[in-house]
Amino acid sequence: MTTATKLRDLAHARIYCHWFLLPAWHNLSAHARALLVEMLAGYRPGTNGYLEWQQSRVAKTLHCGNAKADAVMVELEKGGWIEVTRVGEFAGARQSTLYRLTTQPCDRTGDPASLAFMLARPARPRRANKNQTDPNKDRTRFQLGDCLVPSSIGKPANDAPIQVSEAFRKSLKSRGLIK
Repeated sequence: MTTATKLRDLAHARIYCHWFLLPAWHNLSAHARALLVEMLAGYRPGTNGYLEWQQSRVAKTLHCGNAKADAVMVELEKGGWIEVTRVGEFAGARQSTLYRLTTQPCDRTGDPASLAFMLARPARPRRANKNQTDPNKDRTRFQLGDCLVPSSIGKPANDAPIQVSEAFRKSLKSRGLIK
């Protein structure tokens, strides 16, 4: 057996670079990304739809508590990275919840890869907390392209024009932001 065949058969996690550009990837916490990598590395052909990730296993893998482990699994499910194929039961014969990765076809149901994470919408931007002790709390800024322009320094009159340098004015003209 050649070295390439030996290496190809080793366990690995295949993460595509275009996933890094998706809102579903950016919305994941660090714990959720780490668990997703663990789940991808543990995937073997023929086992998708039969993946068992109990709360205790997730907590042990991520070195976190049970509440965080539950939150991470819910986060991956809401983000479209995993789906539940069988809900666990505690009555009678105990059964674990079974999951499938949406990146691969489901071997349990025969469904194709849903790629639900590709359709995820970006999260609403978080509002910054206003620091009441900030000395610049009266200063507001408008974003123009990649530069920030202070609208007021100190407390000038409302009708006072904004003073900007000639170089800055030329850069705004070149971008078509002012005439």
